[in-house]
Amino acid sequence: MRRLFPGLIRAARGVLGFLFADPHGQPLTLLAAGLAAYGLLIPWLGIFTDDWTFLWTALVLGRPGMEVYFTLGNDRPFWGLLYAFFVPLIGMRPWAWHLFGIFWLWASGLSAWWIARLVWLERRRLALLVGLFFILYPGFVVQWASLVFGHMWLVYAAALASIGLSLKALRRPRIWLPLSALAVLLAAVNFLSLEYFILLELARPLLMFLIFREEEQPRRAAARTLKAWLPYLLLLGGVMVWRLFFFPLQQHKYQLVLLDGLRAEPLETLARLVGTMVSDIAYQSLARAWSLAFRAPLGVDFGSPIGLLYLGLCAGLGLIFYFGLRALADPPAPRRAALSAAAVGLAALAAAGFPFWMSGLKPEPVLMPSRFLMPFMFGGALLLAAVFSALPARRLVNAFLALTFALAAGSQFLNANEFRRAWLIHAESMWQLAWRVPGLVPGTAILTNDWVIAYTSDNTNSAELNLLIGLKNPAARFDHAILSIRETRLRTGQVITPGQPFSRDLMSGVFYGSTDKVVLFYWQRDECLRRLDAELDAVNQTLPEEIRRVVPVSNPRLITPKGQGNDFELPLAIFGPEPAHDWCYYQPKADEAAVRGDWAAAAAFADQALAFGPLPGSDAMLGAVFVEAYAHQNRWADAWALAEQMRARNPYLNLAYCRLWQRIERQTPASPERETILEQAYRVNQCPAP
Repeated sequence: MRRLFPGLIRAARGVLGFLFADPHGQPLTLLAAGLAAYGLLIPWLGIFTDDWTFLWTALVLGRPGMEVYFTLGNDRPFWGLLYAFFVPLIGMRPWAWHLFGIFWLWASGLSAWWIARLVWLERRRLALLVGLFFILYPGFVVQWASLVFGHMWLVYAAALASIGLSLKALRRPRIWLPLSALAVLLAAVNFLSLEYFILLELARPLLMFLIFREEEQPRRAAARTLKAWLPYLLLLGGVMVWRLFFFPLQQHKYQLVLLDGLRAEPLETLARLVGTMVSDIAYQSLARAWSLAFRAPLGVDFGSPIGLLYLGLCAGLGLIFYFGLRALADPPAPRRAALSAAAVGLAALAAAGFPFWMSGLKPEPVLMPSRFLMPFMFGGALLLAAVFSALPARRLVNAFLALTFALAAGSQFLNANEFRRAWLIHAESMWQLAWRVPGLVPGTAILTNDWVIAYTSDNTNSAELNLLIGLKNPAARFDHAILSIRETRLRTGQVITPGQPFSRDLMSGVFYGSTDKVVLFYWQRDECLRRLDAELDAVNQTLPEEIRRVVPVSNPRLITPKGQGNDFELPLAIFGPEPAHDWCYYQPKADEAAVRGDWAAAAAFADQALAFGPLPGSDAMLGAVFVEAYAHQNRWADAWALAEQMRARNPYLNLAYCRLWQRIERQTPASPERETILEQAYRVNQCPAP
């Protein structure tokens, strides 16, 4: 044993020395850090946000849909070519998309590391810190919408790799031409694909100048820099002219409000711009973003499995980073190197935000706006790495860096867990919808209260529904939509009444519908999805007034059995195995049977539901169809017992209960038992005389 432990320690030191101090091992360290931060929960993650739109567009709508989305809907036609290649290749594999996103994040961080290696030779500590600060950045919190952001990281990687190749060309004059040609090509990919990273191009001449300055006086170095940068400058200028003056859709989605402000109030607008720049750079992209890593433990339940995993991840990574950074025993970066890295970092930070400041968008480390912080990551990583590489690599500095990186990785693990939890709810809700809607008449829209699933919208919900239908029936391209009642009213500017045509832009195409072809659902967290009843729910006081007004247009006959409309199925590989059947399964089955008039089947489903226990949740109207089924089968005692459960659950729905019993009275034959039950029901619910 005495010989074993020293051997293990030497082996561990050797591994850490290779991973942290060896230029060949540092890329592996960056990859491992990315996988630890973003990849541990991949098996339990699904598809989120606009990923559904891109899948539907590419897999169902094909090239015409891609052209509509990326030209008319998103103003980024060249970016669409990347999606047109990768989406059909990877398909509907969530795990593959999450690895895709991590790979291109790593490629971007690796390119940032490579740039630092090329400019500040032999500063291995500076380069590794650049890569780690980039990849573990806690201010970007939506990595798991991986189809969308994987393609964004791809463009970011192209932008940074282009800079790296142009610098390598300066270091290797013998192969200057092929390296420069590839650098120009990747710069074009960046400029033409996405506006986020265009102005990071301004960091290239600064980095070139630093290389030329090693051998030349400032004036001569500046002249050589301008000459070397000229192809990229001309390319940038040409693309900017095209975007601003010859691409008519450039300002279709985002207006250049900064230019309007400068024309109207130049001094005031400039003052606001300076304040915004300082705030977004110093506070949003640096202080607030990195504080998320240190604040994350405050919200963790360390007694839960996720809390214990978080604790173990942070502790393990903290030890690895601490001893790894100790193995990276570079002397402090010379003052000139640290200052130059910090200067380039500040310049890159100043340039990063202009695409958003021009459009009045607000970069901040919260949900989707955190994507606007992506361009700040390169400059921020350079600045922070310059500061810490200038300090002696003593235990305190290494301990702080290790703690920072470990907590940053841990905060991203917690973000991944929020997406995991959201996916559990998403999958549950979609299974309930699949039980509730075996098929739909073409042209039917589903109207709901505001969907309580995180990371979704009307567009993404509609894309998901059309995708799942269109995979089996490609002709059903724009046949359906899932729309919020509130959003529909706000967009149309009308109160929803029968016979109204309406349309909704789904980015890749337009859904044309009518209020004569809608079916309404209501869903709350931890409750069963329920089809709203046009007669009963019009007086259901637990529903928002806006929904009660719209309920009369709902038509349950638009829901079809399998094979009689556009069928709706869930791929098990994405949504997991079908949940156990309970109230939330048997209630829609009974409702479907009741619409067909098959009351015997509806009563049988009621028996199966009640075998699981009494009425669940807080939605008392969930049991209404069962009461009707029992009444139609002359099981009046069972109908009355369940109605009393409903009244005990919510005694304030007298009007709805009265309408239920009145409908039963209209539709069932008279009998002494029926009259007794109806008399009791009308009395206890204080129903008005018919």
